[in-house]
Amino acid sequence: MTFDTRIFFLIKKFVFKLKEKTYIFKKSFTMSFFLLLAGFLFGNLFGTFLNILRFFIPWDGFILLLILLILEIISFLSYQKKYSFFIQQPRNSNPINKNIINQRNEKYFSFFLLPENRPIYKNLNFMKIGLMFGFFIDAFKVGS
Repeated sequence: MTFDTRIFFLIKKFVFKLKEKTYIFKKSFTMSFFLLLAGFLFGNLFGTFLNILRFFIPWDGFILLLILLILEIISFLSYQKKYSFFIQQPRNSNPINKNIINQRNEKYFSFFLLPENRPIYKNLNFMKIGLMFGFFIDAFKVGS
């Protein structure tokens, strides 16, 4: 009896994909969960240390703008497309301008485009999510 039928091929393919997905989950779950909880801790401690920050930054609006800027940069880096960046190519340009813009992009922004930095951005994103969740829970503590 042979097992070279289509159904057995599909079952083998499904089992292989399932093992592949669980391997990725096993590999990244502990670090992701740790960073999520660390961000949650920092979000909860932010309200405690806000008075200390007020000695260095006089207006609370600057503190909020700084936090918002950091969170938006992390979101931009983690959710951007694979090789796109915010400096776009001109639509109708001659090859000389295109080379100048490509050289600028590669010179100044090549660090953000490196594919080996993607796990760093993913980890920063988990930290950001935990921080925002900590802010959310802290807002309930302040409101009650």
